[in-house]
Amino acid sequence: MRKLVVGGNAAPAANALKGIDWLNDLTLPALGDLSVANLFGGGDYITGIEIFAVLGGDSIEKGALAGMSALKELTVPFVGATKNDTGEEGLFGYIFGSDSYSGSFEIKSGLSAEDYISPELCFTFYVPQGLKKVTVLDGDVFDGAFMNMRTLTEVVFADDADTTYIGEAAFMGATALEGFTVPAGVSIVGDYAFCFSGVRTVDMSAADEITVLPEYIFGENTRLATISLPENLVTIEGYAFYMASALKNIVIPDSVTTIGEYAFYACTSLESVSLPANLKTLGASAFSRCLSLEGMEIDQSNKDFVTYDGILYSSDYELAYVVPAGIVGPVRMPEAVTIIPGGFFSECKNLKGVIFHDKITAIGDSAFAYCTGLETLTIGKNVTNIMENAFIYAGNKDTVINFETGSKYAYVKKDAFYRLTAKEINLPASAVTFDGEAFRMCEAEVKFHEDTTLTTVVADMFKDYLGTSIELPASVTTIGARAFMDALNLETIEFDATKITSVGFDAFRNTKWYNSQPDGIVVLSGLAYEIKGARNTLTSVTLPADTVVLAGSLFNGCSNLTTLVLNEGLLAISGSAFANCVNLIELVIPKTVTSIGAQAFNNMSATIVFATDGSLTHLGDQAFYGYKGKTLNIPAYVETLGAGVFYQFEGEIIFDDDSAITEIGASAFATYYGRELTLPAGVTTIKSSAFSGAIHLTELALPAGLKTIEANAFTGMNSIKTLTIPASVETLREKAFTGFNGSYITFEGTTPPQVLNASGETSTNIGVRGGTSTNGHVIVLVPSSALEAYRAAFNDKTEAGEGVKPALTDELVYSTIDESDNDFVIIDTADGGKKLIAYAGDAVDKIEIPNGVTEIGPAALSQGNNTKFKADGLNWVVVPATVQTIHGNGLSGVRVVEFLGDKMPTKGSEGIGQWASTNKVSVVIVPDGAYDTFVNDKTNFGTIKRNVIEKSEINSDGFAISNGELKAVLNSAADITVPASVTKIADKAFYGLSSMETVTFLGNVTSIGVDAFRECINLKSITLPASVTEIGTYAFGNCRSLEQIVLPENLVTLGNNAFNECVSLTKVTFNSKLESIGTNAFAKSALSGALVLPSSLTSLGDGAFNSTLIESVTLPDSLVTHTYNYANGAFGMCYRLKTVSLGGLTSIPQYMFQYCTSLESIDLTGITDIGPDAFNNCVSLSELVLPEGLKTIGDRAFIQCHSLVSVTTPESLVSIGVSAFGAQGSSGNYPTSYTQCRNLKSVHIKGAPTIGDMAFFYCPIETLVIDGWKKGTTSTSNGTNAFAAAAITSVTLGEGVEYIGMAAFERSPVESIVLPSSLVEIASYAFRRTTALESLTFVDPATSKLTTIGAYAFDSSALKSFAMPDNYKKVNAQIFYYSNIEEITLGANTTQIENNAFIGSKIKSIFLPKTLTHVGSGILGSCENLEKIYVGATEEEVNNMIVTSNVDFNSETPQWHQNWANGIPDGAEIVYGYAPEQDETENA
Repeated sequence: MRKLVVGGNAAPAANALKGIDWLNDLTLPALGDLSVANLFGGGDYITGIEIFAVLGGDSIEKGALAGMSALKELTVPFVGATKNDTGEEGLFGYIFGSDSYSGSFEIKSGLSAEDYISPELCFTFYVPQGLKKVTVLDGDVFDGAFMNMRTLTEVVFADDADTTYIGEAAFMGATALEGFTVPAGVSIVGDYAFCFSGVRTVDMSAADEITVLPEYIFGENTRLATISLPENLVTIEGYAFYMASALKNIVIPDSVTTIGEYAFYACTSLESVSLPANLKTLGASAFSRCLSLEGMEIDQSNKDFVTYDGILYSSDYELAYVVPAGIVGPVRMPEAVTIIPGGFFSECKNLKGVIFHDKITAIGDSAFAYCTGLETLTIGKNVTNIMENAFIYAGNKDTVINFETGSKYAYVKKDAFYRLTAKEINLPASAVTFDGEAFRMCEAEVKFHEDTTLTTVVADMFKDYLGTSIELPASVTTIGARAFMDALNLETIEFDATKITSVGFDAFRNTKWYNSQPDGIVVLSGLAYEIKGARNTLTSVTLPADTVVLAGSLFNGCSNLTTLVLNEGLLAISGSAFANCVNLIELVIPKTVTSIGAQAFNNMSATIVFATDGSLTHLGDQAFYGYKGKTLNIPAYVETLGAGVFYQFEGEIIFDDDSAITEIGASAFATYYGRELTLPAGVTTIKSSAFSGAIHLTELALPAGLKTIEANAFTGMNSIKTLTIPASVETLREKAFTGFNGSYITFEGTTPPQVLNASGETSTNIGVRGGTSTNGHVIVLVPSSALEAYRAAFNDKTEAGEGVKPALTDELVYSTIDESDNDFVIIDTADGGKKLIAYAGDAVDKIEIPNGVTEIGPAALSQGNNTKFKADGLNWVVVPATVQTIHGNGLSGVRVVEFLGDKMPTKGSEGIGQWASTNKVSVVIVPDGAYDTFVNDKTNFGTIKRNVIEKSEINSDGFAISNGELKAVLNSAADITVPASVTKIADKAFYGLSSMETVTFLGNVTSIGVDAFRECINLKSITLPASVTEIGTYAFGNCRSLEQIVLPENLVTLGNNAFNECVSLTKVTFNSKLESIGTNAFAKSALSGALVLPSSLTSLGDGAFNSTLIESVTLPDSLVTHTYNYANGAFGMCYRLKTVSLGGLTSIPQYMFQYCTSLESIDLTGITDIGPDAFNNCVSLSELVLPEGLKTIGDRAFIQCHSLVSVTTPESLVSIGVSAFGAQGSSGNYPTSYTQCRNLKSVHIKGAPTIGDMAFFYCPIETLVIDGWKKGTTSTSNGTNAFAAAAITSVTLGEGVEYIGMAAFERSPVESIVLPSSLVEIASYAFRRTTALESLTFVDPATSKLTTIGAYAFDSSALKSFAMPDNYKKVNAQIFYYSNIEEITLGANTTQIENNAFIGSKIKSIFLPKTLTHVGSGILGSCENLEKIYVGATEEEVNNMIVTSNVDFNSETPQWHQNWANGIPDGAEIVYGYAPEQDETENA
């Protein structure tokens, strides 16, 4: 050692040592204003000095030690420029300066922790790379003094040093520190002083003046193993040892009274701690995630805390302060604890079990999260509530969950056992109520108790269940929709099919069992579950003799099925089982059937025949919803009716003369669309809302033996005129007639029925409205002898007490049966006037309101639904001059209104809307000369469009003609002849003329106006003149008797809705000049057979032939485009349409063929665009050839095309829309609507289109070929869930595939995929939960273009190994987040790894190549199996790249986050300077 010690007290002179180049150890008394380089006469002479000491002096200049590149040990009189200096001058790096030199490295030192995480706020210095030890002779260490001194292993203080203060962040980021002794004189240590430092041992025992350990003093120091605390310490502040993961033991002095929140959080190596007697305050999570801590100890004399089985509680046991994460157990719970709180045992990975006592009633959210060591857990008998995620990521293959005998656990909530891994869960007998997704992601055999009474496996109950088998108890009668869907491992399902009455839609979809079944009717234990394969090929089916249950939607959409034989022995028909079987002729229900599910016969018109002596005693809720048959005979053995059992059924219901039905159940006939109904003779009770919404019912015959009518029984009955209550009725429930919209209620009994409220107390309110009701009065007709008795019994004007507003403002209007032949019902008004409230006479052509009437009440003369007095057939009403006021809808039910007064009566305040709020009023006759007075009175007359004519304009034949325009027809003859002088039919000219049956034209009419013949419901025949060129909107709308029409030779334009709802119109003859057919022109007509549109047609309106009975369509070449405005489609809901010729059409607009359930094939040649929903629900479409030239397939274009088996797209295709073939949703994990093509097994995508979100979501695709895939430019064109939950076993990705979308293959059973070189990006979640995926490789890793793999891409996949291609440079954040990956090989050119890239994965070792320039924080956190990390760079090279702030991955400067290895297991070894080609042992 070549050493020189300069004596004295003064600094040497400049050049004093000039030219000396052999020194490596130098001691100086002071430096003064010199630099070391000045002393030697140049920097070249100081580069070899390894040991340097400055023993005194008042100051050291900035940069005084610059250039001492070999320096290893340094002694300084103080830290910084002068003793106790602050700011930049107080930083250790100050004396080395801010200019770089050979052998130096850059450090960033600031004055606070905030500066540490924001380097731009720090000062930059350059210090020798080899500097290891610093000795400080005197003075304090101020804020940030040694920040980021990454090479220092030792900092010592002279024994006589006057050091009292160590500042904030003083050693923050000094990652190489080995040991540190706090000088005895120190009384204050600042926050973050040793945070992020690497100090391994700390001795504070001599610093007995320290009373507080501040926040983060040792926070995130992952090497601190040993510490001695000062004996007078009082407070350990929050986060003091936060994530000090190497700390094994600590002795807390008796003087400590307070330990702050998170003080020892995640000290994962901490094995023991004893808390002192004086401890009074312990912050939240102070010892959380201390994974090695098996139990807590506390001085028994402590009065505030107590331990019980190693858990620290408050002295009264009301609060658990510390549950050691390393606790083993089984743990006993104190008697005072009645709830295991949320997160209580979270991350106690060694916990074997818990012993429950009888007072525990609930288990909180995440209570056992990550308790992977559980062996047997017997849950106490009084536990009734297990919250969601209680066992998330808990358990192992040997774990058993039991329930104590006598358990009261009855309700299993959603996600109660989410992500639990166990051998089995033995449910108690009491568990009979379950939420959907109760066992989501639960990998355990769920066993039901032998004494369970469980009847229903609810919808989604076992959805995403990970078990392999399930045996349902014999008590189960119902299996809900999607009950086992996506239980990908479930291959054995056992149940007693003879007990099953209903199986819901998709109950077993995408289970391992279902996916292994062959095409045809899939049968499980007597349950005919589903038809796999094309449904439209079925024409005749005979069920197997052992079939017990038909599952929901079993034959739904079998449009060619004409014969179906149900077997004797069949017990249950589930919901929608025969829906859309439009060609089925007859269906015989066997006598063994005991239940029929909702909508079983929806949109089916086959005759239903019930066997004699059957077993079907109850017709279930909505059983005949949407049934299209004409007549339904209900057999005698049916005893009860479910809610809405005949919902939207329009046909006639005939009950057997010997019907056993005694009660019409709640909502039984809700929304029944039939016209007439006679109830069985044995009915004694009508329950609440029994006929709610039966809006078309005009006649209802109640039986003579009826006893009771409950509340709201007839709500919404709009079409009935008179409801007769038989004399047998004894009881009415309060508000029995609320919402009844008929005209009259006739009571036949001479004694009023008793009215009772819900509590059984007497009431007077039967729910009939009084005179101020918005739609007028209901008149109560009673025997004359009982009038006063009824008035007393049903007096709804009940005073509730002084100051309280009465329930109704007007008394009910009564009349007697004997007087009901009066034509008008008129009441006196408070001001002495007369108010017409109803017309009670027959429907005649013309009536005159009596002279003297001053008011016309609300809806007094109204017609149709949602109105009061049914003036059906009433044509002409004469209003006398005495009428001063007309209330809302007062005259809305008549066609012609004639006013005798010379001005319009005022608009009344009662009712809703104008005096004529409907289109029914089409002609208004006013006195001669009064035209302007009426039409200009906007307030009272209103602005509703109608023909207003003066009296003298009407000729003797009842026509009003002006300048060749027929303005109004006031002729009620059946046969009308239009005069030759007429050339134009005005708007509404014939509107509502219900008496007319035929029309003959004598002249050359050229146009027919809007609504001209609308609502002429009895018009059967009309021959339009050849001269007509235009037919207006709704011109013949709702002409219900019109059977055929020949369009005029010169007709060019057919208006919107021109023949809408012409329900008898079966034939149209088109002319050769027709250019435009308007929106809904023939919608809901009876057009049938072949439809050939003329070659002149250039415009086809949306919905033009919607809901017709046509079977084929031929479009002309002249029709090139067709636009849509509404969601009903030109041929939408044409259920019988089988074949289509598109002619010259180049694009198919939105909804064009939706719900054409019989459409089997279509030639799309020449089509370039298919719009959204174009073929939605074309369930029979089995042949689909997408032509070359096709560019776009719109959103939902082919959803519910259940007969499609294969799809091949052309190379020209540019985009596939959202849910084009797949289920619908919000791009989340699960669909909101399961509309996928249910038999689509093969898909070949040619070209390179963008693929929309959920494009093939849930389709059962087995073979998938994708030649190309481009990333979309919109939020919904990026392929999220594109092929998720498919049944894919084979995937071929071509060299045009550039992108794989988010969650694209999630939950697919594919086992291997080869990725093409063209692939650029794999989006987040792309292969999540691919539980069979074991191989994912590249065609050629050397040429791969892959640049991005998104977060969670392999979450919960089966992939065990993955080799990244050579050109994959950036490993993105969290791509292997908690995946099963065990082996990862980084590409040869990998340069960046983002934060948390491999967090939670199961890798055992990894090589980080020397090419890495940017590494984020925590890349290997929570990798519990990790044993070795091989680092290509040397430790010194890594240290030179360390940064304390977030890594800037866009920077050219190499950056490794100082916490890159945070969270690795304690035993994991980091091997630096590793070269793969060398022997591993040699490198280690």
